[in-house]
Amino acid sequence: LWHTCPREGERVLPQEIVVDLGELLELTAFTYLPRPDESADGIVDQYEFYLSTDGKDWKEPVAQGTFTNVKVNRALRTVPFAQPVTARYFRFVGLHAVAANHLRVAELGVVEK
Repeated sequence: LWHTCPREGERVLPQEIVVDLGELLELTAFTYLPRPDESADGIVDQYEFYLSTDGKDWKEPVAQGTFTNVKVNRALRTVPFAQPVTARYFRFVGLHAVAANHLRVAELGVVEK
């Protein structure tokens, strides 16, 4: 579970998390699972996803977009990349949340080739 701190009245989005996978992997997609509780607060509906070999050079996002109907359908989302990418780090950026001014994520993952 990843949960950022809400700040009443402040704009704190976008927010991001960077994960070190520990080794170079060939990746084909990422996965996102919103929190399954009743609250819509913090559910990410607009995102960008970046990959890097060194955690410093991020280039352009390998995926970006909107999770449609995520407020109602809280199923695991798998977002494929246009082509496989070798990376050690990923950065997930929550650009917007369905409700509230913070982010909540039950699970983030990557799919190996």
